[in-house]
Amino acid sequence: MKYQKFFKDYNKSIYELLSKFDVSQIDQSVELILECKKNNGKVYVVGNGGSSSIASHVSVDFAKVANVSSDTFNNANLITCFANDYGHDNWVKEAIRTYTNKNDMLIQISSSGTSKNIVNAAQYCKVNSDAPAADAPAADAPAADAPAADAEKPPAPEAPSP
Repeated sequence: MKYQKFFKDYNKSIYELLSKFDVSQIDQSVELILECKKNNGKVYVVGNGGSSSIASHVSVDFAKVANVSSDTFNNANLITCFANDYGHDNWVKEAIRTYTNKNDMLIQISSSGTSKNIVNAAQYCKVNSDAPAADAPAADAPAADAPAADAEKPPAPEAPSP
């Protein structure tokens, strides 16, 4: 089987990554989300590309399953307007500045942790007291401390040629 080694290598890399994960971060994240809900805040979830699709799904699950007010910045009109007016590297930061308040919470999803618009948004939240909470735990996510690369991202195993 051509793909057996690929599958085993990929499975091993995921297992090794998950075995290093600090599961107490799950409890910390839940507490932050519950605190946001208690303070009548909204959880905003944002990402680029595929991470944007994940953000949409997570946002729906928060609202539907957990009864937590949630939203995304996935509106094409918003993205193109803010990217045009403020530049692609700043559109997320400007959306946060425009739409959120200090009782809200921001969850950013990034596979690399180095997308400039995500990094700029994280840095904005870190230094601006009126921005949503930016202290949610993340597994070695460098976004707020960019430009470091995500060292914990598992390497893609080499796929066999067809």
